[in-house]
Amino acid sequence: MYFFKKFIGTLLMPLPLGLALLAAALVLLGLTRRQRLGRWLALASLLLLFLTSSHWVAWHFDHFLTVRYPPWRVSAHSLKNAPSVVVVLGGGSINDARLPPVAQLSLVSLDRLIEGIRLYRALAPVNPQARLVLSGGGKPAGSGDAGIMRQVALSLGIPGSAMRLETRSLDTASQARRLKPMLGTHPFLLVTSAVHMPRAIALFQAQGLHPIAAPSDRLGLGMAPRWQAWQPDPANLNDFTAAWHEILGRAWAGLRGETR
Repeated sequence: MYFFKKFIGTLLMPLPLGLALLAAALVLLGLTRRQRLGRWLALASLLLLFLTSSHWVAWHFDHFLTVRYPPWRVSAHSLKNAPSVVVVLGGGSINDARLPPVAQLSLVSLDRLIEGIRLYRALAPVNPQARLVLSGGGKPAGSGDAGIMRQVALSLGIPGSAMRLETRSLDTASQARRLKPMLGTHPFLLVTSAVHMPRAIALFQAQGLHPIAAPSDRLGLGMAPRWQAWQPDPANLNDFTAAWHEILGRAWAGLRGETR
């Protein structure tokens, strides 16, 4: 089911979907008499790719997901009432021994880890029980996100005794399930991308857990000038894809009864 979900989800992303529509249009225009349908499919492909690579569309989709959860601010008041556990959700990595650990992490995972380390270092001086929990599986064991994030955290001075790993999950829903025995009913800071935070919070809360949002990287900060709002750009397509992935993921989780 996991690989089926990933396959279908990939096909529904704007770039693969747009290219599929264009390929179908070329087949119809070149090999059949259904010229009108072919022209409509070609137009739909161009419109899809143009709109999803414009800043105006990408910004509104990203803003819809990220505005709800602002960054977790470190202050005397927040530290006084802060939980002792910081949970960092992995966001992708490659297992290649030729590269240093930091280069094996995706930029998303690296952003999340750096934010998690920042929060742990703020908590540790006022709470000796502070812990950094790193989550994300892979095969072989220890080669996934969590294991590589641990190597990077060690190189940045985080003691191994302060870290806990969850190395068997393959997606956010399984992270919530597998972290439940480790986290219990205590509140914890949940570090993940801002665009991913609404779905992550919903999945963790559905397991009876008590996450406190601490988003890391944020997409689409600030609206571009009006003359640039409709200018196609690969960065906008990437931002829209991330937001669309989360919307589809939330819908899938709802269909499977994984969220309330």
